[in-house]
Parts: sequence; structure tokens; C-alpha cells
Amino acid sequence: MNLEQVYLSSLDKAYEDRKAWLSDALRREIREELSSMDYRHISDKEYEDIILPYWSRYGRRPYKFFFEYDGAKDGRIDPRFIPHDFYYTELVPYLNNLLFSNAIKDKSYQDIMFKDAKQAKTVCRSISGEFYDIDMNNISRDEAVDLCLNSKAILYVKPAVFTSRGRGISVIDNRNRNKESIISIMENTGASFMIQEKILQHPDLASLCPDTVNTIRVVTLFIESKIYVTNMDIRIGSKGQQNISFEKGGYDACINKDGTVDTRIRNHGAKWFDAEELGLFKKGFTIPSFDRMISLAGKLHKKLPHFKLIGWDFTIDEESDPVLVECNFAPGITTQITCGESILGEMTDWILDDYFINRKLEKNHMQRQIIQ
Repeated sequence: MNLEQVYLSSLDKAYEDRKAWLSDALRREIREELSSMDYRHISDKEYEDIILPYWSRYGRRPYKFFFEYDGAKDGRIDPRFIPHDFYYTELVPYLNNLLFSNAIKDKSYQDIMFKDAKQAKTVCRSISGEFYDIDMNNISRDEAVDLCLNSKAILYVKPAVFTSRGRGISVIDNRNRNKESIISIMENTGASFMIQEKILQHPDLASLCPDTVNTIRVVTLFIESKIYVTNMDIRIGSKGQQNISFEKGGYDACINKDGTVDTRIRNHGAKWFDAEELGLFKKGFTIPSFDRMISLAGKLHKKLPHFKLIGWDFTIDEESDPVLVECNFAPGITTQITCGESILGEMTDWILDDYFINRKLEKNHMQRQIIQ
């Protein structure tokens, strides 16, 4: 075996080891959460009669507990749920060219890539330790601190890479801010981050939780020149939070195709509640500017054909405009859980047939890539 063969063999081994580790971690996570949940147990007969016939045509025998977990919202047995281990280790790397994602997922470049989307106002940014102003002029750290001191708004300091769901966000209050505290936050955040003004959200969204910027996840597929909206949900913060981090509380609620929000909601611990009983919102609550937001998601996705599946995070500001918060090239499968339907929506059969049989998207599949 020559040196190149040894190298490729080592890559294959590392890929398979990473895939096995991630699959095992996902299975353990779901089993652990199920142990504290109320859910509909699927009998062996139901598994054999309903779930297995759908997946056996692809030569697969997925774990039953994934379907129990994803169907916990209403106890429905749906064989079209995508098993979490298959989704993260095989399907996302097949649909999305993850080599490209590594180059462009730094959120510091988002306002440059998506100039036609309204976004939070950037005060300054740090990219790999170098500071820049809103126009991407290289500046010193002291100049960046001065920009923060001169801003009258509440500022969010957001890690620009390897973060999700509000993790790692710090707040610079607009009262009593000083140079030392700003430098401390910068140093603790890392080498790559954004500092942006707080988005003033629409009154309807603020009524859900005024302390956070409540965000809307829209999952889109871009297949053969057509955009498909699959799942949508809203992530609602908890009182007293300055940012959405579901380890600290908050809820997910499914958004229906007409923009209304389902009153059956879930928390980070995968427990289900009634929004009306909690006093969050009433039946018929509708996302403002819903159609404009959906149209914008499709328009933006068509700029990124290397990624067939994208999760877009939006909010609606006080002027009723959709505001892009971020895009995700390996969107979490939580919308499938919250909405109680396949994350691939009406394209589930097409995508699975393509992955297992037709391989039309084969060229988009980059070997030895997996969710990081």
C-alpha cells in the first residue's frame, strides 16, 4: 500500500469512526429524554406493520424510539419521520456540500452575502482576531471599543462560528457601559464575533417574551429550480433572558402553512404544554409579515445552490419587516419534532428515493464530510 492509499484509508477510518460516535450519541440522547417523557409507545406489531414496510424498501431497519420521540406531540405513528442518526450522519452531508459551508458559515460575512435582506445593524466585528467596522474597514480593538461606547443601543456580542440557539451570546447594556467591561466581553467571546444592535421586534412577537428576540425557523429545500418550505417553528424565550438559549428555558411552537402558530408547544426538555394555559398566546396567533418572510427565505436560498437544505432564522421587527438572523447549513431536526412531521415535508419520498436509489444529487455529496 503506497502513501496515498494509506492516507485515504486513514480518512475513511476517521470518517466511519466519527459517524459511529455521532450516531451513538444521538441514540443515547433520545433514549435519555424519552425516559422522562409522556409518549405513545409503539408496539412491535405497529412497528412491523407501519414503520418497517416504508424503510425496508431502502434496506433499513431504523430504531423504533426515534418515531416514538418525534411523534410525542400527538401520538401519531408516521414512518416518514427521518431518524436522527441517519439525518445527521448521512442525509445532511448528501444534500449539502459541507466543504463550502466551512468557508462561508462565519456569521461575520452574512450581511455581505445577503445585502438584500434586512439584518441587525452591525457596530463592529472581529474575524480571526482582526477588527472591522460595518463597512469592513480594518480597525484597531480600541476603535472597535469606541464604536460600542458611542452606540446608544443595547448591543449583542455573538460568536460568529460554531454556535447555535443563542449559545455564547453576551449583552452590552446601554447603561453604565465602560471600556474595561467591553474588552472583557470581547476577550471572553473568542477571536471571531459580531457586535450588533438589539433588534426591536414586532409588538406581536414581543408579547410572547419581551426580554428576548424571538426567532422563527424556516426550513427550505432547493430542488430542481424549485423552493419547498418544509417545517417552520418559532423559538420563544423565557422571561428575564437577554437571548434565546434553550438550556435556560423557552419554548418551540410549530407554525402552520397559513402562518398561524400551534398552541401545542414544547420546552427544551421535550415536555409538551398548552400555550393558552401558560398564557403565552391564544389560538389563531399569526406571525406578522408571514408571506414576506417565506418569500425572502426562498429568494435567499436560490443564492446558495450548493446547499439543498437550509434552516433560516428570522424575526419580524417593529416596522413589520422580516429580519434575517442567521442561516444554518446543517439545520437541527428539532422542527420535525415540534411540527410532528418529516423535516423534508412533501419532498420526503423524493429525497429518500434519490439518496437510496436514483442518486441525482450524487455530485453534491462530498465524501468524508460530516456534521461538526
